[in-house]
Order: sequence, then C-alpha cells, then structure tokens
Amino acid sequence: MGKRSSWARYSSVVIGILAFVFGLSALLTDQSAVAKWVVSGVCMVTGASLFAVSYVLDSRDVRHGGPARSAGAGERDRDRDRDPRVRPSQERSASDDAFLKSKIGRTYPPRHREEPQRETQARGPVTVLNSKQDTELGVTESGIVVRDNWPRPGGASRWKVRLHLRWEDIAHLGFDYGTHDSVVSLWAVPSRGARRQHIVDSGAFTSTQWQDLAHGVAALTGGRLTVDLAGRDHPGMPRDS
Repeated sequence: MGKRSSWARYSSVVIGILAFVFGLSALLTDQSAVAKWVVSGVCMVTGASLFAVSYVLDSRDVRHGGPARSAGAGERDRDRDRDPRVRPSQERSASDDAFLKSKIGRTYPPRHREEPQRETQARGPVTVLNSKQDTELGVTESGIVVRDNWPRPGGASRWKVRLHLRWEDIAHLGFDYGTHDSVVSLWAVPSRGARRQHIVDSGAFTSTQWQDLAHGVAALTGGRLTVDLAGRDHPGMPRDS
C-alpha cells in the first residue's frame, strides 16, 4: 500500500508540472486569444488538481506512518522509546558508557537450582590409611581390623594384621588416655569382662577419616556400637585402667 501511494503521489506531481508548463506554452501559440486562454486554463486547473491530489496522498501517508516519514522522524520515535536515562550516542562520553554498562546494562547470570548435597556419610565397610601409610584401620562386616606395614630387607614391605576384633566381642568403643601416658587412643571394651583393648592412637587419622569410621561402625552394628568423636578432643582426666 505504501509503494502504491508513493507512486501515485510522484506521478501526480510530475503530471501537474507538465500540465502547468503546457498551459503556459499554449499562451505563446498562434491560436486565437480565446483558444489560448481556454487551453491554458484547462491545463492550469488540471495541474492544480494533480498537486492537490499529491498533497492529500502525502497527508494520508503521514497519518498512517507511511513512507513519508523521514529517517530523522524514525530516530526521534526510537528516542522516545529509549530509557530516559540513556542519552543519544553523540552526546555520551566514554565515562557515560561505562556507567550505563554498570548500572543500566548490567546483566546477571541465570540462577541454577542448587543440587542436593552428595551423601558423604559412610554406610558400610570403611578403610582408612594414615599419612605415613604404615597403619591401616578398617571396619568390616565382621569387625575391626588393624594392619601395620612392616619393612623388609631390600626396601620391600609387608602388611601384617595386628588386631582383629569381632563385633560380638566388643561391648563399647571410646576415646581415652593410655594406661601410663597422656596419648589419646581409641579403645575397645570387651563384652566378656577382659581388660580394655588398645586399637589405635587418635592422632593417626584426620577428623574426616574418624567421621567416616564412626558412621561405618554405627551402620555395620545397627547402632549398637558408636564412636563418640567428642571424646577424641575431650577424653577427660588421665587415669589408669
């Protein structure tokens, strides 16, 4: 529709100009005075009518947002839709652009749904190794196993089981001082009234390793046996067995 109205408007202007020119030239011909003025009048009226048609088409295009709008008008419309805090590019400085990027144009990364934390508590057999890699403590389906790595001639070594306690033979587990020293260790109290059994020094493993061992003991014994990790730091007063 816009192309048709533009073509009609331009055609009206061109034909109107030609009609005026023809009307003026008719006055210079050798025809009679009456004929000259009649032809000239008709041509001028026709030209004026065509100019009027061109003006009507132009006004209609302006009202309907047609092609008669100039590029400057389009830029003014875009300026009206723009954020009022944003000045035209020709009026902004580098510092203005930096401010706009930090205040108006700031973007935020999409929020990701938090993933559920991975279950870190041991629910079954657990085996830990000390930092020197010469002592290993494991809680298994059958009980507690402690192994030591013994050196052999020629630089080789061999693991030997130092202690193996079955769950049914243990009445209690806890941290306490040694019999004649102030070293805190994990001890096992036998279920048949024997003397308590030293398992391993508490400093042999890290807090995380002890947590894994404690969860493993509780899971493997159905909660009958527990390891109170608070006793590792606060075992009480040193005493003899």
